[in-house]
Amino acid sequence: MYSSITVANHFLRKGWAEHIPITPMKILKLVYVAHGWHLGWKEKPLIYDPIMAWRYGPVIPNLYHEVKEYRSRGITSKIRSAFESVYKQRLDDDTASFLNMIWEHYKSFTAFEMSSLTHQKGSPWDRVREKTTNAALRTRSIAISDTIIKDYYENKINSALDQPTSAS
Repeated sequence: MYSSITVANHFLRKGWAEHIPITPMKILKLVYVAHGWHLGWKEKPLIYDPIMAWRYGPVIPNLYHEVKEYRSRGITSKIRSAFESVYKQRLDDDTASFLNMIWEHYKSFTAFEMSSLTHQKGSPWDRVREKTTNAALRTRSIAISDTIIKDYYENKINSALDQPTSAS
């Protein structure tokens, strides 16, 4: 497992290389979605940071606090962690390849399109939000479990696999 900051920095490098700006909202959603697909496909977590159901969507608080200063502007520098072990963490080749696949699929999505994906009816955030009062969501303290995220993305994978393919 990796820090959300390590995964975010991978996506940021991809964005800078391709001149695709990445805002805090987009990086939060990219890391969250990558974690979900990793849980659903590889059956193990990608990141070890907790994911919370905040009032306006799923958030990785550690990552959020590192990028919030950019507001709606593109992130212009590598995210540094106070912990040297996180800053020096390197992705293995398999994980880097997986993240590159996620990047290729989602790089053209805007931050708002990414946010819309994470807010869909039945999504992990929606499921946690439905079980929680608005007052509790305002406290920003409701965790979204990896089990809920994994189930959601496994169902997406299984639905895609169940789709008939067209014969040529």
